[in-house]
Amino acid sequence: MYKQQPNPDVGEIAPRGHYSVCETFVSTQGEGVLSGVVMVFIRFAKCNLRCSVANTGFDCDTDFQVGRIMTASEIVNEARALSPRASWVLLTGGEPALQVDEALIEGLRAEGFKIAMESNGTTRLRYEVDHLTISPKSAWHTIHQRQCHELRIVRSARQALPSGDVIRDDLLIQADALVLSPGFLASGALDPEALAWCEQLVIDQPEWRLSIQQHKLRGVR
Repeated sequence: MYKQQPNPDVGEIAPRGHYSVCETFVSTQGEGVLSGVVMVFIRFAKCNLRCSVANTGFDCDTDFQVGRIMTASEIVNEARALSPRASWVLLTGGEPALQVDEALIEGLRAEGFKIAMESNGTTRLRYEVDHLTISPKSAWHTIHQRQCHELRIVRSARQALPSGDVIRDDLLIQADALVLSPGFLASGALDPEALAWCEQLVIDQPEWRLSIQQHKLRGVR
C-alpha cells in the first residue's frame, strides 16, 4: 500500500445538523458487488486524504471541495424526488464518513431506502448501513473501520494485492467480498496493461473478483 498523507485543507465542513453535498443523481452502480443496481448517488464534499499518482498510483478524479449546505430532510426529499422507485441510495464522496450521521441514516431508512456507502476506512462508523464498501487509500495501520461487506482495491500494472494474512489472519479488515478494479489512464480510457495485470491477479488469487469500473466507460463519475 502506498504511503498517504492526510489532507490539511479539510477544515470545517458544515454547521451542526447540516451536510455539504457536491451532487446528487440517479445512475446504476458501476463497480463492485452491487454493479448494475439502480441507485440515487449522494456525493459529499471534502476528504481527509489526498490521492495522486505519486502516493496512490492514480489521481483523484472528483472535485469535492465545494458543496451545497443541506439538512437531512432536504437530502432525503431530494433523493426520493430524483427516483420515486429506487430502492438504494449510495453515500459517497469525497469521504462521506466525515459527515454522515445517524440522523441522515434514519431519515433515508424512513423513506424506504437501503443504504450503500463507500469509504476509505480511516473513520470508524458508529451506525450500520446495508452495504459498506471500504476502498483503502492509505497505509493499513490508518484503517479504523475493520468490518465491511466489500473490500475494493484499484490497481495499476505491476501493483501487488495485499496478502491474505494482512486482510484475514491479522483481522485488519473482515470483508464478505474482495474486489479488484484495474486503473484508468489520465485520458479516461481503461488502461489495457492494468486490465491484463488485474485479470492475472484474480486468476492467481481467485478469492478476489474482477470488477471493471463501468461508470467511467459510460462517462459517469
